[in-house]
Amino acid sequence: MPENPDMAHLATRDELQLAIAPLATRDELQLAIAPLATRDELQLAIAPLATRDELQLAIAPLATRDELRLATLATRDELRLATLATRDEIRLARDEIRVLEHRIDAKFDVWLGAILAKIDERDVRMYAELARHTHAIEEGLTGRVAVVDEKYADLPARVTALEDAVPGSRR
Repeated sequence: MPENPDMAHLATRDELQLAIAPLATRDELQLAIAPLATRDELQLAIAPLATRDELQLAIAPLATRDELRLATLATRDELRLATLATRDEIRLARDEIRVLEHRIDAKFDVWLGAILAKIDERDVRMYAELARHTHAIEEGLTGRVAVVDEKYADLPARVTALEDAVPGSRR
């Protein structure tokens, strides 16, 4: 070892080669940085972004913290004095709503009753009309059946006469 104390901390060639062996080579570094953006690509990417001056102009009309602190907000006393409905007023309003609901229900019932009465009235008229038509059809059929009945009205007497004419046919 050299006698110079500054030389004591120097590494040997083997130690240096062992130390730099894990480091990447130039080709490995080129491969590693190949997917990264170039300076030109970064310039193109940030071009549409706002500049500091543009941001300053954009936030200039906004309120500062101090302005927000000093803003005229309602105090607790002002809120207490505000004209809000009391519980009694709310109860009265609910009662009025219930009364109105009952009135509406009553009017609806009357209206519905009137509609049902009209329907019943129409039903009665329709059934009366149907009864008249049925009676007319019945009279027409009765007349037609009577014609057939008249044709054969003397049938029992004729049969009796025939039976009397034939000896031994009487039962």
